Amino acid sequence: MKTFFSQKGAAAIEMALIMPILLALTFGLVEFGLLMYNQQVLTNAAREGARRGIVQASPRVPYSNGIDGIADTVHAYADTHLVTFGAAKPIPNVDVPAICSNFADNLSVTVTYPYTFLVIPNFVPGLSPSLTLKTASVMKCE
Repeated sequence: MKTFFSQKGAAAIEMALIMPILLALTFGLVEFGLLMYNQQVLTNAAREGARRGIVQASPRVPYSNGIDGIADTVHAYADTHLVTFGAAKPIPNVDVPAICSNFADNLSVTVTYPYTFLVIPNFVPGLSPSLTLKTASVMKCE
């Protein structure tokens, strides 16, 4: 018995229809994993900076502008651990409202970082090509 339509090439057409969806899902998972990894690196960098700010020699030696040592610690940690594929790695912004002056004061370190997506905005129209990651760490002064 002869069939009216030939089934040759059906698999190629099905693959052509499904491939963009599979690629978008695959790149989306990789991109989301990279975003989460960088968020965790920034969290650890803020924690390292806060630790640097609360553990100081006694008597306390002030930094030249208050946050040099904390910002240097955050930048050193972030520079060695952040994963980016761009030509220039963005520098995290470090905000320390006040340094330790008294025992048991809170020291807050906030780190913001402009994360730029690699591929996902090409697949998802309307999605911003960048996102600002923000994290904070609060510790008691020793």
